[in-house]
Amino acid sequence: MIAATLTARDCAARTWDAVVIGAGPAGGVLAKCLADRRLSVLLVDSKSFPRAKVCGGCLNENSLAAINAAGLRPVVDALHPVPLTEFHLAAGRRSVRLPLPGGIAVSRWGMDAAFVQSAINAGAQFLPDTQAFVGDVTGDSRGVRLESSGGAVSIASRIVIAATGLSGRSVAHLPGFASSESPTSRIGVEATLDAFPADYHPGVIFMAAGRRGYVGLTRVEDGRLNVAAAVDAAAVRDAGSPGAACLAILEEAGFPASADMQQAEWRGTAKLTRSTSRQADTRLFLVGDAAGYVEPFTGEGMAWAMTGAVDLAPLVARACPGWSDEFVTAWEQRYRRLITRRQWVCRSLAVGLRRPRLVRAAVPILQRLPWLAQPIIRRLNHHDQHVATLSTR
Repeated sequence: MIAATLTARDCAARTWDAVVIGAGPAGGVLAKCLADRRLSVLLVDSKSFPRAKVCGGCLNENSLAAINAAGLRPVVDALHPVPLTEFHLAAGRRSVRLPLPGGIAVSRWGMDAAFVQSAINAGAQFLPDTQAFVGDVTGDSRGVRLESSGGAVSIASRIVIAATGLSGRSVAHLPGFASSESPTSRIGVEATLDAFPADYHPGVIFMAAGRRGYVGLTRVEDGRLNVAAAVDAAAVRDAGSPGAACLAILEEAGFPASADMQQAEWRGTAKLTRSTSRQADTRLFLVGDAAGYVEPFTGEGMAWAMTGAVDLAPLVARACPGWSDEFVTAWEQRYRRLITRRQWVCRSLAVGLRRPRLVRAAVPILQRLPWLAQPIIRRLNHHDQHVATLSTR
């Protein structure tokens, strides 16, 4: 358990340079980068750490480039992640194995906690088990209301960053920041299995595509099997549980399944594909899933979060001494260039995975001509050189 470094009332005794709401990959990385720049940083999260999270646990080369730029690669390596070398896709009892250029598998409960601890070590303060809601601008700061079991307090910060994931609760009440869900979006579900078929060996991303969703399975650093899926909400209702829905997709694709999957502890998300019309406002930035999200593919969701965090850090550092509305335009333009453009790749793949006949037809072609998949794999693993070379000075 990572303890709070101060109380909520302590937070109200000063004006912070930056308050980061949400301690997932985006928030943890950003808090560490800002603390490295000697800014006073408060990292707030509604949960205690370590904590489980709905995620496939895969970091592709794009993610690793952001981690390197943030100076966090030694922290990740200390978790003993599993190197990923292969992508195994199955649909309609046909399957194909494709080589991966790099990447690792690591649990979110381990990685997120390590990032939070790294931010604390760099000088950031941490306040878990606390809800945070962005308030109004007053003078040279923006208000944030903190709510916990001990009551509520209001604090002030020169810059506020919302990295609150899909829920977006911290900013949803602000004009223009309520996120809109795609009516065709699937929901995310996740569980970690202690017992599972031996076919799921380390180093491989297994993906089963079915009529009502797709399921990814990856061994993480403690040897357990992480199961993460994007499924139709109706499929979960009809099957009776997330585990039963995932089991049906695995059986349809021809992957081995285990009845233990139905008894596992499952977590779920709201609809995955959602958007917000704004990524910034006066003294406020959105980053990670809070800024917009589409169904991810082999680790791209975390790559968007961490790439955005690393790129946002120098902008926040420049905005702290004196605010200009030009920072709003600057971040929204950079976000579109770095993130939105990449999300279209996953959006296209998600559309393809909704057509099992198309996937089944593609599998034998890829078996004979695996090089046809390489442009997509390279695109998903390509990293922006600008982000890769940013330092945390």
